[in-house]
Amino acid sequence: MTLPSTGSLSMSQVAAELGISASGLNLNHGWVRALAGRPSGGISFSDLRGQSGRIDGSYPTQVAGGGKYIAINAPFFGATVSRLSFAGPAGQTSYALEVSTGCRWNGNVSVRNNTTGGSIVLPWNGSGWSLATGDGSLIRTSTTDSFSIVPA
Repeated sequence: MTLPSTGSLSMSQVAAELGISASGLNLNHGWVRALAGRPSGGISFSDLRGQSGRIDGSYPTQVAGGGKYIAINAPFFGATVSRLSFAGPAGQTSYALEVSTGCRWNGNVSVRNNTTGGSIVLPWNGSGWSLATGDGSLIRTSTTDSFSIVPA
């Protein structure tokens, strides 16, 4: 999703974009500040116009180099998330969510496969999100599944 560039904008729309409850949400919330690109100082709804703080879509699995991945190429907190991958030999597997430079969110993200109900929380590693664990079941081979990615 992306917040509207013009027209009305409400806190409930911002909450939906971030995947959280509007109850108690305000412009000073860390996720809202990251979405607006305003870590400190004044913030207004105009700072949030056209911003993307969640990814929702259906993506086909691709296999390459001993692993599997989904190509995403979607805006996220001022940057572009390019892909979610799972690779590695047995016992040394890892998930990685790749993002371009300039991403304004450097906290955890939740990746949910809406088709299977599986999910994982990935911590920020300094240049993207990754977790050296998992069985790879979040990304199924030879399928197109629905995914949601939000801050966690």
